[in-house]
Amino acid sequence: NGLAEVTVTTSGALVDLNLATELEDSSLAEIRNALLQASADARVQASQGALAVAARHYGEGSKTVDQFEDFYTKMLRVSDAATGEGPDGDAGPGVLR
Repeated sequence: NGLAEVTVTTSGALVDLNLATELEDSSLAEIRNALLQASADARVQASQGALAVAARHYGEGSKTVDQFEDFYTKMLRVSDAATGEGPDGDAGPGVLR
């Protein structure tokens, strides 16, 4: 929705964050949702970019590209990010609460 923009590496690490001034009067829940959605969108874009590079180098549909896709789907939780599904509050692998 354009309220938050994040930049992630191909491993999903957050490297930049920009928040729209419209968030100044938003609730913490709205800010959280904007950040999580922006992060999910960025993870999808990062995985798509990495897979496009792999497909150019190893050939579309190759076993290597399939392995990359499996890796990115698991590591970046691309399927949840793309569909907006997944448990609320789930921080993904490697995050303790």
